[in-house]
Amino acid sequence: MSDPFANPTEPWIGRSIGSSQRYRLDKRLGAGGMGDVFLAMDTLLGKQVALKLLKDTLVTSAELRKRFEREVAVCAALKSDHIVEVNDYGVTAEGFPFYVMEYLRGQSLGQLLRQQRQLPVERTVNIVTQVCDGLRLAHEGVTLWREKATVSEH
Repeated sequence: MSDPFANPTEPWIGRSIGSSQRYRLDKRLGAGGMGDVFLAMDTLLGKQVALKLLKDTLVTSAELRKRFEREVAVCAALKSDHIVEVNDYGVTAEGFPFYVMEYLRGQSLGQLLRQQRQLPVERTVNIVTQVCDGLRLAHEGVTLWREKATVSEH
């Protein structure tokens, strides 16, 4: 087994993780409060995916691991064209939880706004409407499977 910290600048790049080493991490796309997001190859299906890996500084916290797992469950339960689809969840051999999402090609809102300082009103309304549709669904609540029972959460 290779050392996940062999390359101090990008320790996960080039590594394969998950069941049967299914996901190969190819490029770091960004980071959030709880994890780093990578462009990965699903070697079983032969397609690119986005993979979020819990940050190494948070792995030892049972509370933060539980929060990350809840994030996975809630995201997987949300079904909408306006919310990224979660496809898989796992834990690396070193104990790092991760989840796999569809990889959406295109540019981020930040990239768009750096290109165009001011968007046309129609485009702005279209973007805001899509964001609101996703948020509305999230605030309506989801049904989660928990210990042989379904529970509704808001």
